[in-house]
Amino acid sequence: MKATPPRASEVELALIKEYALLPIALTVLEHDKSAIQKAASLKMGPVYSQLLDNVMNMISHDFSGVRKELRKSGIKVHLAEKTKEELRIEHFCRGYQGQMILRWDYIKAELTERIASYCYVNIHKDG
Repeated sequence: MKATPPRASEVELALIKEYALLPIALTVLEHDKSAIQKAASLKMGPVYSQLLDNVMNMISHDFSGVRKELRKSGIKVHLAEKTKEELRIEHFCRGYQGQMILRWDYIKAELTERIASYCYVNIHKDG
């Protein structure tokens, strides 16, 4: 009798989630950078734009590391479906097919936390 292949571990599931979230963060920041560049009334526009470039570089670096770890673990990830409510991600790990569903409200909250962290901003200040 064949043993069932082990499913993705908690660490591997976290990598799969990162694989889905980091490109969305880059898209959001690119959108915001474009808006900043079009806002002629901003006196510090170039500074804000450079800040976003720096954060996008950090995220891109992290994404490269995630891709490398997934490859090393033999995990393939496919962004299966985007709807108005959620993002569905399929992954293939050691012969096991799994899926992860992330709701957009969760994605927004998660990206807000992460981008703030990249910028060294505490968004949970008391008072």
